[in-house]
Amino acid sequence: MKKNETLDVRVYYQKLGKTERGMMLAYLQKRYDYNPRTMSDKLNHPERLLRTDERENIEDAIRSGVWRS
Repeated sequence: MKKNETLDVRVYYQKLGKTERGMMLAYLQKRYDYNPRTMSDKLNHPERLLRTDERENIEDAIRSGVWRS
């Protein structure tokens, strides 16, 4: 995925399987100290707003694929 392409992190997250979601939330907790329950809630419910830094960090993790390792 190219850097300038638009990425909807919520759609990406919702397309993941249960195990992959858990892996992503664990990575976000370890790397950025984000609470997994809060992140899960924000990613599953559009009315819950992601902060700009959260969205950027999640996009970077998705683009690099580092959360999968």
